[in-house]
Amino acid sequence: MRKLVLLLLAIFFVAVDSFADIASGKSGTGNNVIDWVISDDGTLTITKATTDKNGNAITASGNMPGYDSDANMSPWYDFRSQIKKIVVSDGIVTIGTYSFYKCNAVTEVKFPASSLKNINGNAFKECSALEKTTGN
Repeated sequence: MRKLVLLLLAIFFVAVDSFADIASGKSGTGNNVIDWVISDDGTLTITKATTDKNGNAITASGNMPGYDSDANMSPWYDFRSQIKKIVVSDGIVTIGTYSFYKCNAVTEVKFPASSLKNINGNAFKECSALEKTTGN
């Protein structure tokens, strides 16, 4: 009986730990257009969505949605102080308005040289530590 209880507790704690990253909200999808994740080293990676939140295949435009500085914040806004680097992957065509607003810890941004066509106004507003941008 004791072994069964210990086994059940171990399974419970593994399950809780496995769902911790999901519950933390450090990844997600944006309007079935983009997927995003923040790694442990503080890298925010934005990719063009290939499936919707139900796992169905989609053809996303690659146009990141626009946000604003008051009510409609980017989904990673609450983690902005943890983001040190931004990688915008190939397939992203437009970076939306206020996408990285107040990401004050960001020092580097990598853009997709082959697909990026537009960076909308105020996309990097108040990114005071930004030092380096490169095309990847």
